[in-house]
Amino acid sequence: MKKFLLSTTIFKLLVVLFTVTASAFLLFACDNGNSGGGSGAENFTNIVFIDQTFDYDGQEHELLVYGNVPSDANVVYENNKGTNAGTYTAKATVSKEGYNTLVLNATLKINKINYDMSSASWNYTSASAFKYNGSTYSVQVVGLPQGVTVNRYNDNSKINAGSYTASVVLNYDTVNHNAPVMPNLSWSIAKADYDMTNVKWSYTTPFYCNGQQKEVTLSGLPNGVYVISYINNKYTEAGTYTASAILSYDTVNYNTITVESCVWRILPNISGIASGIVNSLMKVPDPWSFLPDSFSLENKAYTGNTEIDFTSFVSVSSLPRVVMGKQMNVVYSALLYTEKALKVIRYIHGSANIITDFYQSYINANTEDYSSYEKETDNFTFKIVLENSDYFMFVSYKSVSLEFSYNEQSKKCYGRVQLTDSTVVKYEMAEDDLTIGISVLNIALMKLHFERDGELVNGYLYEYYGTESKNLKTSALIKVGNNYTSIIANKRETDDLIIEGYMEVYKNSTGNLVGAEVKESVKSVKYETSWFNIWNVIGINSVKAENEVNGDNLNTIYINGNASPIKTKLVGGLSLKALSRRFDIEMKDVYVIKYDASTESYDKVKMSIPMLFVQNSFIDSFSEDFYNANKNTGAVSTTAISMNSADKTFMFAEYSALIDEYLEMKEQVTYQSIKDYLGERNEYFN
Repeated sequence: MKKFLLSTTIFKLLVVLFTVTASAFLLFACDNGNSGGGSGAENFTNIVFIDQTFDYDGQEHELLVYGNVPSDANVVYENNKGTNAGTYTAKATVSKEGYNTLVLNATLKINKINYDMSSASWNYTSASAFKYNGSTYSVQVVGLPQGVTVNRYNDNSKINAGSYTASVVLNYDTVNHNAPVMPNLSWSIAKADYDMTNVKWSYTTPFYCNGQQKEVTLSGLPNGVYVISYINNKYTEAGTYTASAILSYDTVNYNTITVESCVWRILPNISGIASGIVNSLMKVPDPWSFLPDSFSLENKAYTGNTEIDFTSFVSVSSLPRVVMGKQMNVVYSALLYTEKALKVIRYIHGSANIITDFYQSYINANTEDYSSYEKETDNFTFKIVLENSDYFMFVSYKSVSLEFSYNEQSKKCYGRVQLTDSTVVKYEMAEDDLTIGISVLNIALMKLHFERDGELVNGYLYEYYGTESKNLKTSALIKVGNNYTSIIANKRETDDLIIEGYMEVYKNSTGNLVGAEVKESVKSVKYETSWFNIWNVIGINSVKAENEVNGDNLNTIYINGNASPIKTKLVGGLSLKALSRRFDIEMKDVYVIKYDASTESYDKVKMSIPMLFVQNSFIDSFSEDFYNANKNTGAVSTTAISMNSADKTFMFAEYSALIDEYLEMKEQVTYQSIKDYLGERNEYFN
């Protein structure tokens, strides 16, 4: 039996309590049950019998009176002891001759305690722990504390794949302990995978039409997988077919299985086989077909002088109209590099009849298997490989490596031309789309894509100059509509400008530049500026430029034979743009296409011509602003921007129409993705 002893701390606390509430205790001792001593009997004082609370520990606890209890007093207790958790109402009767009997009540409370469940857990590690194999998987609780045992489990033992919630009912000492909590367990048995590595179609080379039914079937199916039915696997007539199979299998316990369709052929005869294969492989891409006819090299070619001397006045009417800006120049750069590869392809294409004749002769002599054929001619070596629905041809011509492929199912052609060790052009084309990747001397990477949608064409171009870690990047969005071709890109005029987008608009009927719009930031100030052809400015007939800085203009510009240079007009006011120019005429880099008869090829030539820019906010006031600033330097009162309403409406609406799509696409193609697209030279050429 464990006696109740006051600890030092409790004793000190009681001293404080006695001091603070002395009168209350005296009243308690005198009035709480003193009775029966007769006339003149004394009352007990300063005797305490207080409530106590304990946590269950398996030991017996008891309540005792303490305080000023005379040594010869008789104390009788009732229900003042307890071991198990519960609430005990204790009574203490103190009596002595000459004293009124004192009856005191107190509550002994023993609390239930919690089991230490910190080491208890389910013996289940992760969702990948179990995979269906036809055996039973079980999960159990381990690490239960002493006194806690398993009564029963729910959903802890399963065979089939699925997700389950296991729970456990526990046995424990319900008198002295709170209910132990073991959380439910979400556990699963993963579906298994059928081994499909040996599954294949019974088709290797094309059949020949001979009046008998041809059939393709599946073999190597694993146990438990069966063919319910085939689709398009039996034919008699010549043609190209796509066979597929509907499979039956255990969908509860196994992951979904698929078998690729089989594209198989019945050939009418062997006489035209080579021609069909070679013609499919050697389709020459035509990127110019996605652009208006006026954009072709022949129609775009400029025969005039590209080194115009602007130190003397030059008639505006003599300036070339076929110029293109820096944004469209990026597209033509990619197309001209593509032309170098296409020139080689066209040469090989001119020998298609020679290749066809050699290959057909081989087929005639090897009707059972002509899936691989190689031949060296006087000028080049080629190899043709057939793999089910894919055709491949490899051509070595001088130092150039050419790879062609064609897929019967997708009807797509692929080509890769390695002009040098570091210059590669690769293309992928179908009826309405074309993708071209280009690497030039390990310095420039480009990827160009066109896609036709009815009468409209959408395109994009990505260009990297430099290395993967340090390069100049240009992204361009191209739109070809019914009347205009627009390109929005981020090719900068100077490296210190931050450009949101630089848009150029061209007229489809002529291929000529309509105008441009750019949104740029200079020292955190944003500008919206439009550029106009100088020949579209009424009242300016001739222009002279001196290589001398004039304010923010890198050149000093003169017009209409006047001896004084033109002046600009500042924005003014108190805004951050106050000191910027409302308008100005600047010498701007543009590009023209020139034909070189000695090499029989086209190239771009850069030249500078004067162009007018106007901040968009001041386009409506340009005529007045320009005349007021330059009425003494050659301007006339009729000076104005001359654009027909259709051109003007389209140009000023197009930037807003394109910018969101452009910003979304501009980062979608990386340097490495273009490298990956170009790939490596086929091992055949090694």
